[in-house]
Amino acid sequence: MFHKHKVLRIVILLAVMLPAVLLSSCTEDEGREVMGEKAVRLSRDTVAYDHTGQFVTIESSVDWSISLSYDGTQDGWAKVSPESGSGSVNNVMLTYSANEDRQDREVSLNVAFSDGELIAVTLVQKGDPDASGGDGPGLDPDPGPDIEGLVTATVEEFLAAEPDDTVWYKLTGYITDIEDGTYGNLTIEDGTGQVYIYGLTAEGPLEGNDQSFSSLGLKEGDVLTLATVRGEYQGEPQGGGKETPAYYISHEQGEDPDPDDPWPGLKSDPYQSGWMELPAVEDEEGRAFIYHTAEVDGQQKRNYSMLYDAAGRIALWVAYPLCGDYIGSGRTDAWGYDPKIPDEYEPLLNHGWPERGFDRGHQIPSGSRNANTAMNRQTFYYTNMTAQVSGFNQKIWANLENRVRGFASVCDTLYVVTGPIFDSGEPERWTEDNAGNPVAVPDGYFKAVLSYSVSSSAYYSVAFVYDNTEYSRSNPTASDMCSVSEVEEMTGFTFFNNLPRSIASSVKAQCEPDRWGL
Repeated sequence: MFHKHKVLRIVILLAVMLPAVLLSSCTEDEGREVMGEKAVRLSRDTVAYDHTGQFVTIESSVDWSISLSYDGTQDGWAKVSPESGSGSVNNVMLTYSANEDRQDREVSLNVAFSDGELIAVTLVQKGDPDASGGDGPGLDPDPGPDIEGLVTATVEEFLAAEPDDTVWYKLTGYITDIEDGTYGNLTIEDGTGQVYIYGLTAEGPLEGNDQSFSSLGLKEGDVLTLATVRGEYQGEPQGGGKETPAYYISHEQGEDPDPDDPWPGLKSDPYQSGWMELPAVEDEEGRAFIYHTAEVDGQQKRNYSMLYDAAGRIALWVAYPLCGDYIGSGRTDAWGYDPKIPDEYEPLLNHGWPERGFDRGHQIPSGSRNANTAMNRQTFYYTNMTAQVSGFNQKIWANLENRVRGFASVCDTLYVVTGPIFDSGEPERWTEDNAGNPVAVPDGYFKAVLSYSVSSSAYYSVAFVYDNTEYSRSNPTASDMCSVSEVEEMTGFTFFNNLPRSIASSVKAQCEPDRWGL
């Protein structure tokens, strides 16, 4: 899975160099509306009265936002999350209450794109043939004994609520992990977040877990609707509980795993051709390009991107922009799984590395993302960790990270790429995580930086390379520096792929220690 001198085949041009191609005609085909290179697709465009959720796929290269409109007297019975985004996504969650009326009802999803196009798709929910009336949308008339009603919520809304074992929520999301098949301990995710459910029963509510979960036949990938109280364990929010387990409402079967896919669930995000920090990316089995964003001042702001290798349980590079807006003080220590990579492909590191002498070494440092709590939490995802020799991580590498933040203070934006080096192109040393899974140990590390100043419109680059070992000195020197082009030869990656082609080679050939204060 590791290739030292691979020629990367996909070349992404800057967005400003691409001509826009718009087609005036559009076609429609069962829950899918297509216009030009854009598409909006429902999993199902007609559903039964008791069906309560599905995913929406949006294919686009621009920003988009979604609004809902209703046909008929009923409105407010559907929700979509997230309501806006960028590029192509397949995890927009559309949830809706059961139809308690005999009449069919319709909701239209109107997707407005930032280039002015609008695509609409319509969902029809059939009426309940046995209904004689309804209690209104968003409320289950008979959710169980001693419960007046269920509060329909997204995962994000559920997580924001206060712990309360008297309020029951109705959640819909796809199952990302089943931890315990006896008691029904599992994780669900929708377009707004993920939550751990501590216990799920076939019926409810119950006082205690009757171990009926296995009778439901649920599997990872199924879209599950359940009822749960808002609980908490060691300060972390969760659904269910030992005395108040969540209970099953309905589910929609997910797709069966592809027997020809050795890495089920491993999916890439759309490549972002306008992000200067990104290396080139190719589609390769067992690897995924992903990025993380967080809300800052009411808007989504990019945090960092990575190319993740499932076989090695390691990111082959992590790339991010750096300027004063990202830097503050403090750290969250919010160690946890990355929601974009299946748990089974990540190293479990809640207790650190079992093998002595290694730190959980960040590739994007916590100290470079501490102006915003959400962004800092994302730096503690296990996918961002590597087995880094403690004496190296805490001394010369930590001082290099501080120096890089200093580089960012004297330019408008610094673009950074960090990653492991494997001397033979393949990992030769392995260690284990807390669950006994093998994890690749890097032979060394690189850090490539690219500075840009608006006033001069000038780019400058340099790279640092180190062995994964303790050094007798604590500070970087000019002897640690090389050109970005040399690191490309070492790793096989093409860095800063979105640099203008006319200057890319000359910029990446630079190695001028004096310019960087060394």
